[in-house]
Amino acid sequence: MEFNQGYRLNNGEQIIVLKEFHHYHSDQTDFLIKTANNQNYIISREELAELLKKPRSTEEKLALYLRYFSGRLDVYAQKWSNGKGYSPALKNWWDFYNLRNNKAAQNKLTKEYLPYTTTTIFDQITKDDG
Repeated sequence: MEFNQGYRLNNGEQIIVLKEFHHYHSDQTDFLIKTANNQNYIISREELAELLKKPRSTEEKLALYLRYFSGRLDVYAQKWSNGKGYSPALKNWWDFYNLRNNKAAQNKLTKEYLPYTTTTIFDQITKDDG
């Protein structure tokens, strides 16, 4: 940790680490920090480590997104091609599409749903609908 250097916290706020304090009879270390609005705080090394922004890999970001914004992992909703609704994403959608005019044959098919994975999330985030 370098002193008089700016650091960005997870919430986007900038701080400057001014001093380091070592506790007697323990290994604990605290830091004196200054916020962007010139308020000073003393914070432990562990708390500061949690608050500092850490660069995350794409895999870590996708796993975080999956943890925060998922419900069922065995199926997810897919937008209709006309953009007016959603239905469960199917592995065998092409079979159902080909038999769209033959309801008796469609009823014999078993729906196989696509699981909600990090690959699905990446495709949904990076897909250009424009």
